[in-house]
Amino acid sequence: MNNNNTTKKQGFATMSPEKRKEIARKGGMTAHSKGSAYKLTSSDRSKGGAKSSGNFKHNPELAREAGRKGGKISKRGKRKSQ
Repeated sequence: MNNNNTTKKQGFATMSPEKRKEIARKGGMTAHSKGSAYKLTSSDRSKGGAKSSGNFKHNPELAREAGRKGGKISKRGKRKSQ
């Protein structure tokens, strides 16, 4: 690791935005030609930007449960290393 806390760009980060866009375009075209691309339905369109019930913002209990699980795992890891 570098001593001055700088990191070198790797992979897609080294490419120009135009090159990344071209790669993404080719991937999208391939997915559509294979039939594996997501097809937007009229139901999807009617929902627009609505959030699902799995979203923490709209389901605080889900967020609390995830926090509890993360805390338990974090504490277990600390005990093992001590």
